[in-house]
Amino acid sequence: HRLRDTGGDSGMLAVALQDAVQKLRAQERAMTERAEASEALSTQIVNSLTAGLLVVDREGVVRIINPSGQKMLGISGSLEGTPIGTLSPAAAPLVAIVNRCLTTGEPIVRRTVEVPHANDVTHFGVTATRLGQSEGNAAGGVICLFSDLTAVIALEEQLRLAEARSSGILSI
Repeated sequence: HRLRDTGGDSGMLAVALQDAVQKLRAQERAMTERAEASEALSTQIVNSLTAGLLVVDREGVVRIINPSGQKMLGISGSLEGTPIGTLSPAAAPLVAIVNRCLTTGEPIVRRTVEVPHANDVTHFGVTATRLGQSEGNAAGGVICLFSDLTAVIALEEQLRLAEARSSGILSI
């Protein structure tokens, strides 16, 4: 009689284990689907930004540069895994800001820089900050957002000239 009880217990245990394994597999599939959906959404967000986005790791290697950033810098092709110092000469002012942020750990907020572009100068508004920085945690790199302010700066200059003309300071 004892053997039958043990066999029954083993069978129940096997069924319980099988149920547990199936539940774990279902949870794993659900987590994988959520992770894939989250990654797809992150990629869509990065690619949809109209501002340039540049992310470098703590060694100064490019991890992310979005299409808008590449376009503003006149860069094409994949740059992931490229040292930031090897970006185009047009990126030099941006590289300097990112390197300064990497070196000092201090955020650089709303800085305007001039970027050489063809036979002209483009003005970028730039913000760079360390990634993953918190007490007791070393920073994991730098995230840099930049946007083209050339049209805004040109409009400000036109307004300044118009005000100067209307106040009689400047005559043409």
